[in-house]
Amino acid sequence: MAIIDAKLYNHRMFDEFDSAYWGFSSECLDGNMYFSLCTHKPNKSAGIFQFDINKKEIKYLFSIDEKIKNNKLGSTPHGKVHTNLFLGIDNKYYFGTHFAYPNCIPQSVNYEGGRLLGFDPCSGLVEDHGVLIEGEGIVTMIIDKNRMHCYILTSPSGYFVDYSINNRKIYYSSKLNLNGESICRSLGLDNNGIVYGCKEGYQVFKYDYRDQVFSFINTNFSSISPEVEEWNSVKKQGANKVGRKMWRCIEFDHETNVFYGINAADSSLFKFNKETNQFENVAKLNKLNTKSVYPNLTLSKNKNNFYYLPSDGKFDYKLSEEIESTSTLISFNSKTKDIKDHGSVYGLDNLVIFGAASAMCYKDGSLYLIGAVKCETIKEQNEYLKFDKNYFKIRLIEITKDSLSK
Repeated sequence: MAIIDAKLYNHRMFDEFDSAYWGFSSECLDGNMYFSLCTHKPNKSAGIFQFDINKKEIKYLFSIDEKIKNNKLGSTPHGKVHTNLFLGIDNKYYFGTHFAYPNCIPQSVNYEGGRLLGFDPCSGLVEDHGVLIEGEGIVTMIIDKNRMHCYILTSPSGYFVDYSINNRKIYYSSKLNLNGESICRSLGLDNNGIVYGCKEGYQVFKYDYRDQVFSFINTNFSSISPEVEEWNSVKKQGANKVGRKMWRCIEFDHETNVFYGINAADSSLFKFNKETNQFENVAKLNKLNTKSVYPNLTLSKNKNNFYYLPSDGKFDYKLSEEIESTSTLISFNSKTKDIKDHGSVYGLDNLVIFGAASAMCYKDGSLYLIGAVKCETIKEQNEYLKFDKNYFKIRLIEITKDSLSK
């Protein structure tokens, strides 16, 4: 079995956070990448960090709640940034906020609603576009940087929103009528600016900004997907369960003019042809035929290469279960159709990486992730960062181009 040695980076503030979901900058500026970390600690909010790729230095920038305006009195904090940090044509990063259940315990919350924020890395200023829909967290988002429009899905009600950043105006919104169903955790944007999304039941929709038409489309997504019994845990609520009938995440491949994504049912890779509305199975991306794993958000792309880091079990930070060993890395080349199993991924001295839920590729070919790494000493152990009997720590993970080419 091949082994990849990953580099791990830490910051003293990492101990204040417990997770990351998406959260990477979509592009880098001046050799810096930006990322967010989330927290389920009561009365704490998500934080934004900067990583200097050349100096390999991390800087803590700010917490969300210290930057927003007129936060509703008594509102649950903005504990999560559940979107990437999308670079606009104005060189500002845009992202949405969401609440986190205090102490990871599902409960009724008083939440003002997710805010759209714009961060200028040059000045350090944060622009608050305010709450888009009262009581609704922003869980899924993509930006058309040329038009400077954000497309958003909210939770718990499942609104689809078309928001103009420049005009600070919602141009279109539609409620998906979820009836307890869940929604995808990434939207697809094609080369014509058409947006694609998915809800449970393998129901695929698209939005055409030119005439502001939102519609569900007929596809074969259900027929190419496996029947996997949904696995529920007493620990969990939310979308990250085994057997969900939708896609977890999706990426557009400009060269081949198709989408590739992760099926939430079984973590398999699929292809979606937007011209024919047809789906096709590509490959199962984990080798764990004896157990089910949660689909995660580590699908990332560098030119023709797609990367995915499946865990050895059900990974969701403090709510993880049945993880016995480190994660693996698999890649797919959309041009050659080759699939490569890169092997197990470890930190220095065979340090186990339980899993990740955030990834991005840098232009030099390196892959970066944010995930949970096993604590090896008693001194490192933190009762707050623990699942089952496993203690973990949050780390920024780097897999170099040389490691990927082995």
